[in-house]
Amino acid sequence: MKQKYFVKGAGVILIVAALVFSSFAVTADDVKPELFSKEVKDVNYTVKPNMNEDGRSDVIWDNDLTYGEALLACQYEPTYGELGSCADDFILEDILDILDVHWVAGYWNGDPGAFDWEITFYEDDGTGTSPGAIFAGPYMFQNAQCNEVFLELIDTSYYYSYSVDLPEVVTCAAGVKYWIGFQGQGVFPPQSGMAGHTSPQQLNQCKFKSAYFGYPNWVNGDVVFGVIYDLAFQLTGEGEPPVPAICCEGSLIWTDVKAGATVTGEFEVCNCGEEGSLLDYEVVSWPEWGNWTIDPITGTGIMAGDCVTITVTVVAPPEKKKTFTGSVKIINLADPDDFCEIDVSLTTPRARYINSPLLLRLLERFDNLFAILKILF
Repeated sequence: MKQKYFVKGAGVILIVAALVFSSFAVTADDVKPELFSKEVKDVNYTVKPNMNEDGRSDVIWDNDLTYGEALLACQYEPTYGELGSCADDFILEDILDILDVHWVAGYWNGDPGAFDWEITFYEDDGTGTSPGAIFAGPYMFQNAQCNEVFLELIDTSYYYSYSVDLPEVVTCAAGVKYWIGFQGQGVFPPQSGMAGHTSPQQLNQCKFKSAYFGYPNWVNGDVVFGVIYDLAFQLTGEGEPPVPAICCEGSLIWTDVKAGATVTGEFEVCNCGEEGSLLDYEVVSWPEWGNWTIDPITGTGIMAGDCVTITVTVVAPPEKKKTFTGSVKIINLADPDDFCEIDVSLTTPRARYINSPLLLRLLERFDNLFAILKILF
C-alpha cells in the first residue's frame, strides 16, 4: 500500500513539474506555432451585435459574428512565412457594392499583439467548394485602420472585433459565389487567428492553407482543425438604389368658360415606387390650345408615398361654342417610359338666342329696345 501511495505521489509531483515547466514554454526559444486555439472549457458562445452601428451602409452578407469557440491560424510571419490563411464563401442576391468588412479575430500562444490585416476577395474555382483566382485585392490595412476593439479573454484566447473601409468599391454580381480571405500580419509570438463557429453554418465551411504547416493549397477546414467551422464576418455596402415610380391623381375639367377667360386647377404627382426611393419628375407636354402656366413644372426628391400638388392656369381660347380636350403628360426623369397623364377638358358656352315670339315682335316694333336690354343684361 505504501509503495502504491508513493508512486501516486510521485505522479502528482511530475504533473506539477510539467505544468510549471510548461508555463515557461510560451516564452522559450523553442516554442512553435500551433494550428489553432480551441477552448478547453464549455463556453457560452458570444454573439457580437451588428458591427455596422454607424449607419454608413447596410449589412449585405452576414456570416454571423458568433465567437468564443476557436481561433483558427491566420497569420503571415516574417520568419515562418505563411502560418495560415482562412477564407469563407458568400453569395449576394443582388448586384451590390461592398464598402466595409467587419470580423472577429484574436490572439493566442503569447500576449496579444496589434497586428496589421490583409483581406483578399476571390472568385470561386468553378466547383463551388474552393477559392479560385483573385477577384479584388489583396488589401493591406495597418492596425490603426482596423478599429481594433477588445471583446474578452476566454481561457487563453484574446478576442477582438475589427472593421475596415475598403479602399475601393468591390462590386459583386447577383447570385454568384465569391470568397473572402483573411490573414494577420505580425511577428510570432503571439499567433493571430480568425474566430470560427460551428453554428450557424452558411454555405460551405471555411477553407485553410498554410505553407508552414504543409497545406500549400486550400483544403477544407475540418481536414486541419477536425471540426467544420464558419468564419465570423460581415460585409456591408450598398446595392441598387430603390426604384421610384410615378403616379398621378386628379383631372382638369372646366365647363361653361367664357372665351378668353382665365381658369385654374390642380392635380397631384406622387411617388408610388419602392420604399426609400426618391422621385424626380417633369411635366413634358400639355394641350396646344390656350395659354398654359404650370407650377411647378418640374420637381425632385419626392419620397415614396408622398405627393406634390401642381397648379395649372389656363387662358381659354377665343373660340365660342366649342369643347377643347387633351392631356397633361408627366414623366419619371429616372425612367422616361414611366409616366402618367391627366385628362383635360374645357368648354366655352354656346351663344344665347331668343326663343320668344312676343319679345321678337317687340324688338321689331321698338328699334332701341335691343340696346336697352343689352345694357340691362
